[in-house]
Amino acid sequence: MAASTMLPILYLLVALASRLCFCAAVDQAQNSLLELGDALASRRPGRAAPVLPPTSWRLSRGLIRGARHPAVHVVLCYGDSQDSHADFLIERLRSHGYGVVLPDCTADFSEVFASNVTGNHYNYWGRRLAHYREAVGALPEDAVAMLLDVRDVLVIGSAEEVVGRFHALGKQLLASCTEAMWPPPEDCPSYLSAPLPMAGTSQCRFPCAGALMGTRSALVELFNASFTEATNDQCWLHGRLAQPGEAWALDINGSIFLDVNRVPKRGLQPLNGRFRVNNVTDLETLPSVIHLQGLHPTSSAVRELLLIADRSANRSANGSGQVKQAEAEAGER
Repeated sequence: MAASTMLPILYLLVALASRLCFCAAVDQAQNSLLELGDALASRRPGRAAPVLPPTSWRLSRGLIRGARHPAVHVVLCYGDSQDSHADFLIERLRSHGYGVVLPDCTADFSEVFASNVTGNHYNYWGRRLAHYREAVGALPEDAVAMLLDVRDVLVIGSAEEVVGRFHALGKQLLASCTEAMWPPPEDCPSYLSAPLPMAGTSQCRFPCAGALMGTRSALVELFNASFTEATNDQCWLHGRLAQPGEAWALDINGSIFLDVNRVPKRGLQPLNGRFRVNNVTDLETLPSVIHLQGLHPTSSAVRELLLIADRSANRSANGSGQVKQAEAEAGER
């Protein structure tokens, strides 16, 4: 076969091979993260929990990074100012149009304590709640804010996309959801005594404190409640949202926040710079934020997944260009 005839075929084969290798890469990355969920981190016993005193809000590297008037402010509470992964996340958020608020949580996660009921070991999540309360209170009156975990989220959508989807819901507060009842009911009786209104509509019926967003006024009202430094934020959030009110929603469809545990293996496909959810009819096809909840991913695993998504945009463009070039050359012949 002549070389001129082979060239268009080679272009098509290269584009197809790139697509197949890319899908295999994201499957491998997702499977490795799911396997991490089987491992539980060891914890050290801690001390009794005093009531939180008023805290001073210090910001490690400036009040807000990013756009001067961002569509969404993201509050990140992380404990190491030299953490390269946090810097990676901050730069990604800025590049997607978010403002980033950085409370200084340097000493907040260095200790754990044991439950008097179950003996389970927990971080002092109430310390993060205190930082959140002060951070959202300092935001502009018309701000929309997103409160995120630092180490287990994939931010895919832009700030404009997220705020558009948020306003389309018609609610003032949106909580991500999880199917896991954690902490167990023995340490959080409100799971059984105060079920949420949508408990019968989805298996993803428990609010998750690792991904939450709302208007400033709604978040200020949410945090206008007492807690100690030993308060479990997940249990506390469930109790707060179980109170009567129609101004909030649980993101059971993953319209913004998607718990990756709800997606079957091989259910995520890198496509045009993001991840597409396949074969799950009741979930958003293109989630804005993917939460790797409970999987304890390494920084390198999170970065690899984000790079896979980013590369899909380049590969899609290149593959499309190669196919069009091959088709044009074939047409000339």
